[in-house]
Amino acid sequence: MVLLASSIFKDINCVIASMPSCYLYEGIKKGGLPAHHSSWIYKGEEIPCLKFTYSIMFQLVTKMLQNKEGSLSWMYKKLIGEGNTAKSTIELH
Repeated sequence: MVLLASSIFKDINCVIASMPSCYLYEGIKKGGLPAHHSSWIYKGEEIPCLKFTYSIMFQLVTKMLQNKEGSLSWMYKKLIGEGNTAKSTIELH
């Protein structure tokens, strides 16, 4: 959130983030299901994000049930590889 805030509000000139991403992702509802909405809204509009597909979520759950190491890393790489990164990238100034 701090990277996004600093890209919107020009008076923020320094942020500290632990494990940040330059991409915005779809929100997750209670129970771990995709929200089908962006995690962030600004001025009443959803900020574009990378969206989870049911295929990716199913594959993730399968990998996690098999105790495959790196399952979450795989998911994020898949989202980035298949998603519209041009629209969901946080533009830092």
